[in-house]
Amino acid sequence: MKHWIQWLPGLDTLRRYETAWLPHDIFAGVVLATMLVPVGIAYATASGLPGIYGLYATIVPLLAYALFGPSRILVLGPDSALAGILLGVIAPLAHGDPLRAVTLAAMMAIVSGMVCILAGIARLNRAYLQADTIRLYEWNCVDRIDQPAAKALRLLH
Repeated sequence: MKHWIQWLPGLDTLRRYETAWLPHDIFAGVVLATMLVPVGIAYATASGLPGIYGLYATIVPLLAYALFGPSRILVLGPDSALAGILLGVIAPLAHGDPLRAVTLAAMMAIVSGMVCILAGIARLNRAYLQADTIRLYEWNCVDRIDQPAAKALRLLH
């Protein structure tokens, strides 16, 4: 059982769960859903995807994190930084086809997930990501969307 708990910390949390936490967890879940559902739909739309996929990108990660995540109180949800990156990559390649946009976004998510899994297996963490690498992502994102803003961002760094 210890081996499974190492890879699925949610099992340990479930095993040690106290019923006194249940009303607070239900309330927190309702509040979280109230906030994240509209945000997920908005970010999906801003990324050039149909809004319904924002719900999938909001709810499914929360359920997966409940099983795989190491913290019982950490909140995760959609991030506005990804909307620009997704739009910059998806819009030129999708050519207005929503199904193609969804397929491209799904493939980007799968590749990103594989990179994160490999980084976890290799015991890499954020310390290995240099600021220059993060700036490169910022520049690429802005460069695809707004050329003058990209030049201004390069001047700031």
